[in-house]
Amino acid sequence: MMGRKNHTKEAEVFDLKTLESQLMRDAKAVGLSKDSVALITKRVSREIAKWVEDKEVITKDDLYRKIAKETRQYSQDLAYVYENRDKII
Repeated sequence: MMGRKNHTKEAEVFDLKTLESQLMRDAKAVGLSKDSVALITKRVSREIAKWVEDKEVITKDDLYRKIAKETRQYSQDLAYVYENRDKII
């Protein structure tokens, strides 16, 4: 499992199930169909899981950038959500 640091500088463990549920929730929130949500979640989570395999530590910003990159090919709106996560707009 991949560790990452949260805002209080405590390491968190990367959890693929949490990522999948977050992707599903966000994809539904931007209005994607149920079938699209399932497809995007499966493909993006698989790519993210491969990406984190060889890393000891990742930042939350790095993770969100990677998710945005992977989701852009499916939905610009979903990519926008991850590009601007935790930013005041």
